[in-house]
Amino acid sequence: MKSKSIYITILLMALTLFPVGAFAKEYQVKDVPNVLLKDARQRVSDPEGLLSPLARDSVNRMLASLKSEDGAEVAVVMLPSIGDADLFDFAHELFRTWGIGNKKTNGGLLILYVDDIHRLRFTTGYGIEGTMTDAMTKRIATRYMVPRFKEGNTDQGMIDGIKASCDVLDGSMQPEPEEEEED
Repeated sequence: MKSKSIYITILLMALTLFPVGAFAKEYQVKDVPNVLLKDARQRVSDPEGLLSPLARDSVNRMLASLKSEDGAEVAVVMLPSIGDADLFDFAHELFRTWGIGNKKTNGGLLILYVDDIHRLRFTTGYGIEGTMTDAMTKRIATRYMVPRFKEGNTDQGMIDGIKASCDVLDGSMQPEPEEEEED
């Protein structure tokens, strides 16, 4: 009986010293699987399954429809960790490495979510910067995504955020009055 309590004590100490997130696989840009290369219908790279298959399918359908109707190429990347890498730099390097958006219109968008730091980053190509502004990406994140993430519902947060992003890119979301816009 005494040995059992020692094991429990050691386990509790280990969990205290090394939180569960400390064991998340750390990705580098070169390690992120580009699903577009394997299947042109796929838009979500989620190598560790942070999204449910149903949510991933829903996002893939919305983004494939946007691509066929408006030509905007959007990629979503869900990673457990990027280690000590800077989120901004990681997202830009991934965007450039993958060549998101065609060279002619440069209408690409990358939405990167990193689970262990609970951070989200939108990276846009020059061709859609006028539509998908920094203020707009912040609005999408704070209104549609972050509230769901805080509830522990990453699936719905991504679905809602992608829906809002598609509405902006296809022109169906109307801009709000300037006084409501914040930096």
